[in-house]
Amino acid sequence: MDFSRFVQHLWQNCLVKPDDVLLVGVSGGADSICLLDILQKAGIKVMVANYNHHLRPESDADSAFVKQVADSQGLEFIQGSGDVLQFARKAHKTIEEAARIYRYDFLFEQAVKRGVMAVAVGHNADDQVETILMHLIRGCGMEGLQGMQSRTKSDFNQEIYLIRPLLFVWREEVIDYCKKNHLSYLEDSSNTNIKYFRNRLRLELIPELQQYNLSVKKHIYNLGKIVSGDLEYIIQASRANYKECLINEDVDFIALSLSKILNIADSHKRRVIQMALKKILPSGNETNFDLVEKVINFLQNPNQGKHLGLVSHLDISIEGDCIYLFKKGVQLPHYKWPMVNREFSLEISVPGEWNISPNWIIKTEFISITDIRFPDYSGQLITFAFLNADELDKRLLIRTQMPGDRYSSLGLKGKSQKLSDFWINNKVPKRVRPSWPLVLCEDKIIWIPGFQPSYFRRISEETRKAIRIEIVKMNE
Repeated sequence: MDFSRFVQHLWQNCLVKPDDVLLVGVSGGADSICLLDILQKAGIKVMVANYNHHLRPESDADSAFVKQVADSQGLEFIQGSGDVLQFARKAHKTIEEAARIYRYDFLFEQAVKRGVMAVAVGHNADDQVETILMHLIRGCGMEGLQGMQSRTKSDFNQEIYLIRPLLFVWREEVIDYCKKNHLSYLEDSSNTNIKYFRNRLRLELIPELQQYNLSVKKHIYNLGKIVSGDLEYIIQASRANYKECLINEDVDFIALSLSKILNIADSHKRRVIQMALKKILPSGNETNFDLVEKVINFLQNPNQGKHLGLVSHLDISIEGDCIYLFKKGVQLPHYKWPMVNREFSLEISVPGEWNISPNWIIKTEFISITDIRFPDYSGQLITFAFLNADELDKRLLIRTQMPGDRYSSLGLKGKSQKLSDFWINNKVPKRVRPSWPLVLCEDKIIWIPGFQPSYFRRISEETRKAIRIEIVKMNE
């Protein structure tokens, strides 16, 4: 192994600085013993952490060996252990995954306690090839094909980095280094047990693939590097797309623009949806290809409905141009809709200003006919309207919907329709209808904030006196 290349990788790829302190996960195998030695030769301060999984009869002896190595070099030794088998049974996980969770939980817990820069582990290039193959066989996207990273933040801790300084080094180089430097190391007997998926890849699949191409490991390793480089660019573009499509983001829901998502390329759609799902789902493992495709199909086929259950604890719904990904049972926000309390009722006059809810106020004023400038009626949520004030001497009433309500909007030219039909025709979500404020005069709805005013209170050539009524969202 080229020492200068290792140091260069450590500085440039793992971003380790000379004065950093690392917590090194040491199992006693050739990889971790090699890593511990070469880090010290590079002048890095290290602590030794060992986790006893209690999976093999020799587990205690292995831990004792690692402690002896640490003591002989005057290094701090940190020991952890746990019942991996019991955890695997209770959590319905493979032994490999259960061991990994327990081990990394321990490593990062100790790293936090000691305030180190990163946790260092001894994964090598052969491990990288096996990891990429595992991901490919189980099903993955580009993230899986890039394999492991030399420096990354893991699900176990978002503050302390996980680094892999030997990721570019092949296993045979590690063994050769240990022999040349007279380093004793352990042989893990479980490495030959083909009941473990990774071992089957190493002992059976990869040798079979080498029958087709002796350089297959190198090609798979290079594939990971190529994908990693491409993915960095794609992720940057995806973050920009996500930001462009994002309307609102909360711990319990994410709101995205339907029109903006539909207007981007399919590959970017998948990325935006994937990013949103990962933010809202409690476990990233549920964010798979099928789930992302299910969301995209729902968005591209609105005739199938406006609401869909995605997984046991996540739903998606469409409200106008807004897509909501939300946890079941969550009360979605009304931030873009006029809102009062249900069964709200308030008499108002002209001129005046009234708070109708913590976030909304109504303003009224008389206005000269010559000052009227009609709003664009092509879109929703028109925040003001002009009403004919002739013969409008009564006080106005603001209330919410009641059974039997009808409305004659300007576009109906004198005809009226049930309020329920008006809501449907204007794609107003069911959940906001009961709290939407209505403006009435003499028991007739003369304006629904956000829409055209009533035909019967319209401004005409004969109008002598006009009222401007406006609904305003506060704190904007």
